[in-house]
Parts: sequence; C-alpha cells; structure tokens
Amino acid sequence: MKTAIIETAKDFLNFLKNPVEKQDPIQTTQHKSKRFFAILAIEFVVSVIILAIIAGIEALGFINTDDHAITSMLEELPIWLMMLFGAVLAPVLEELVFRLPLRFKYNYFARFMIFAASVTGRRNKIKTQFYLRNFWRKNFRLIFYLSALLFSLLHLTNFEISTIILIFAPILIASQFFGGLVLGYLRVRYNLLLAILSHSLFNTILFTVSLIVMIFPTEKLNIETEEYRIKIEEVSPRTNLNSFADSNFDSVNYSGVRMKTIISLLFEKDEFLVETNNPQKIRKKINLDFVNYSKDISASKNIIISHLSQLYNFTVEHKKRQQEIWEIQIKDSLKLRKHQTTQGDKIISRTNTNGKIEMKNVDLSSVAGWLTSVYEKKIYIVNETTWERFDITINSNKDFDELIEFLNSEYGISLKQNWKELEYISVNFEK
Repeated sequence: MKTAIIETAKDFLNFLKNPVEKQDPIQTTQHKSKRFFAILAIEFVVSVIILAIIAGIEALGFINTDDHAITSMLEELPIWLMMLFGAVLAPVLEELVFRLPLRFKYNYFARFMIFAASVTGRRNKIKTQFYLRNFWRKNFRLIFYLSALLFSLLHLTNFEISTIILIFAPILIASQFFGGLVLGYLRVRYNLLLAILSHSLFNTILFTVSLIVMIFPTEKLNIETEEYRIKIEEVSPRTNLNSFADSNFDSVNYSGVRMKTIISLLFEKDEFLVETNNPQKIRKKINLDFVNYSKDISASKNIIISHLSQLYNFTVEHKKRQQEIWEIQIKDSLKLRKHQTTQGDKIISRTNTNGKIEMKNVDLSSVAGWLTSVYEKKIYIVNETTWERFDITINSNKDFDELIEFLNSEYGISLKQNWKELEYISVNFEK
C-alpha cells in the first residue's frame, strides 16, 4: 500500500503541474483500485492537517465554526436522511456539475455552443467545434483549477458569511479545494464513477467519525477555587438523557440539558420568557456540574451565569413588555381527575408521534410549558391550583381553537386569554 501511495502521489503531482485531458494508459480494475484507495488516503491526511489548522485558529478565538451548515445537519437531521443527502445525493449532484464537464465530450457549455452553431449550418458547426477544442487544449489547466475553485467556493456558503469568515476563507475552504483537485484527477485520469465513489466514501467516513466523536462530551470549562467548583461539558444534541438536580443552588447538576432550559431555571423563568438572537447556540446541550463551598449560596446563580456568558460570549438583559398570554384554569375538576395518575414517583415523559402528544405523569405547569413549545403561544398557570399528576394525550394536528375546545370538553381545563406585562430574559450572543 505504501508503494501504491507513493506512486499515486507522484502521478497526482505531475498531473497538477500540467493538467491535460488524457487518461492513464493503464485502465485495469486492479490499477484503478490502487489509485482510488491511495488518493483517498492522501486526501484524508491533507484534510486532517487543514482541519487541525482551522481548529487552532478557532481555539485562538479568531473564528467560530459552530454555525457551520454541516454541524447543524449532523445535530438535527435523522441519521438516515443525513447519510442519504451527504453521502449519496450531494456527491452525485456535485460530481455531475463540477467534474463531468472536465471531459470536452461531456462539457455542457461546449456542447450547447456546437449545437447552436449547427443550426446555422454544418460548416459553422465544424468551425465552432474546431475552435472550442483548440481553446480547450490550450486552456485546460485554467479550466481544471477553476472547476476546483468554484467547487470550494460553493462550500463557503456553509458558513455564516462575515468579514472574518472572508478573511480566513482560503484556509476554511482549503480542504474542499484540495478535494476538488483530487476528484478532478480521478475524473480525467480514469472516469466519473471513481470520482463519485471517492466523494461518497470520503463524506461517509467523515460523517461517521463526526457522529462517533459527538457521542463523547467535550470539556469546555473545569475550574475549582476555594469558593466553588464548576465544570461544563458540551454533549451531542442527539443525547436524549435529561436530568436535573439542585438543592437551593448550593450544588447544581444538569446532564444533557439545553442551555436555554438551564438559563430559564437559573432565572426561575418559564422557557418562553427566554429570548435570543441566536436560537442555534442556545439549543446547545450541556452538562453542568456546580458546587458552592462558601456560605453565600445566593451567589451561585450569578457565578454560573457569569461563566456561561464568558464561555459562550453572550450578555443578558431583562426586558418588560405587554404580552398576550393564555392562562390555564381548572373548570371541571371531576373530568380532570379521571386522568389523574397515582404513580407520583414515576418519571415524567412526553412523546410526539403519529400526530399525538402523550404526556405521562405531568403536572399542569409541565402541560403549559409543552403546549407553549408546540403551539408557540404563551401558556402558563398564574396560580398553581394543584400539584397532582395526570396522563394527558392531545392531537397535535389540532389548531389552537380546536385545542381550547378539546381541553375543555375532555379534561375540564380552560384556556383564558389575557394580557400582562411580563419580564423577559434576553440572551444576546456576540456575532
């Protein structure tokens, strides 16, 4: 394999010095297989080096790749859909657009020009074909590198464009530019199928490794002083475990909890009262472990918020404004108690499948919070009238008016519209 890599590297470098549309004279399956896996290994080594440089720049605070589109895809899409798009559809489409035209015979623009000339006569067709072929041979080097450049620039759109991103653009898309050269080499020297397979396999390995890495928590902060200890880790958004433990904030332990939820708990506000200018960042799931060694327990919240805001570069403002709210009130306690659960120590759960929201062992405050997230209405209980637990099932396809009628008829719960001045927590991330 070592010999194959060395031979492939030499052939690849010689090709890059003077790209010409000329196939390798050896087109056996064995030879193409050696070239395929050798060039893939070379691409991975170069990509790892480039990614390490980008990670170093990010660690110095110059850039932030959290908003990268691929990161969002890895975090949010179902794995099967992500692999279908990233490892099958995207490679096929991109190779058809950027590498298929690297052969004159299949170049869209040239074929269109020849066809257009043929309409005016056979002689014009031949003259146009001769001119384009001659231009192609003389300028193939430029055409080849331009194809790789355009391919890499396409991937710049994965970032949230800003001045700093444009400054570092050459390094941020260097891996894609090198990948464009590799795929162009495979296309010209062998065939389009090898380019598609290489692109697909590279993405498959990249996504698989990324998903595996995401399984493990990433330590972001670990500080211990005489007054307190705090540790913050980022976990995969795919983490389903959510656990909360605190006792008057002398100690706090949240596992796999979204930052928005943690902020709402620290400020003792419902989640709908937490606003932000960056919904993606505030959805990050983290592990937070805090212990206050001092006697001043009241300082715990400020300490935690201070570290979170410094770590994730945000500020917190308190704002007040008039807001439409929907108050939950019990109108028929007999109806509601038919759905009461006697398993008060059972874990609270909510599932949203097949158009149904099933809430198990929940109090009305939890019902209000979950309905708020589904219907984007401000629903809450002004004065908690009962801490009993219930099993409640709602058809999520109902519109809000139907929901009001359903809750009243089925559970004896009414939603009353009101207006009230509410205090919001505004979390503003620096761009």
